[in-house]
Amino acid sequence: MKNALIGYTGFVGGNLLQQYKFDYLYNSKNINDAKGKHYNKLFISGVPAVKWWANQHPIDDWKNINSLIEILKTVTAEEVILISTVDVYPNPIDFDEDGKLSRDVGQPYGLHRLKFEDFINNNFKNVYTLRLPGLFGQGLKKNIIYDFLNNNQIEKIDTRSSFQFYCLNCLKSDISRMIENDIRLLNAAVEPVPTFDIAKMALGYTYENITNTLPPRYDIKSKYSSLWGGQNGYLYSKQNCLIELEKFIGDHKRED
Repeated sequence: MKNALIGYTGFVGGNLLQQYKFDYLYNSKNINDAKGKHYNKLFISGVPAVKWWANQHPIDDWKNINSLIEILKTVTAEEVILISTVDVYPNPIDFDEDGKLSRDVGQPYGLHRLKFEDFINNNFKNVYTLRLPGLFGQGLKKNIIYDFLNNNQIEKIDTRSSFQFYCLNCLKSDISRMIENDIRLLNAAVEPVPTFDIAKMALGYTYENITNTLPPRYDIKSKYSSLWGGQNGYLYSKQNCLIELEKFIGDHKRED
């Protein structure tokens, strides 16, 4: 078996590396070595995930993605697992996998990653795409969980907001279930958690903050939730998320 991972030094890629065995590992420094190769399984987690930068520098963001596309045009694989993002939904509320998405309307970050999904599905025959929401796990370096744990500009965080957070420890089991059930596109939908609750758990005290902007809200659904034992379009409940988040925060505090 020749299994490869593109993006092994990234946050998600690093967690995939812990959960699977790979014969070939690629990042931006050695991705040219993948040209012309064939793989049994190819995991693609190599598209940059810095949303604010992509939206401020759309031309450069697409150049980065297109350079990967040009290399992947020369690659073949029997099976491809693509790690994508729920930010392909311009308004991330109540959409499931059947939601119709525009290729013209939305922020560059989401549009470019949707177009990358299109390329992967057109270029390879056997593709499984996992769209991830907010994340936590080993190697976390950004998002509000990280900010609260590191007292990083928390005055800018509106505690009225709510987000969906996926525990990266679940990657392998969820990808396996996708493949077993031939689910070609899966939203890793977790019941939203209010930022107020995350702040209290991370800080150890009640923290309430209201900013001058409209608080963001994510509430993406999945039509496959019943296969995970979930309800109301969520693979994992808020309670599931908080249990895993409490473990993660506890581990982080012990390391400090």
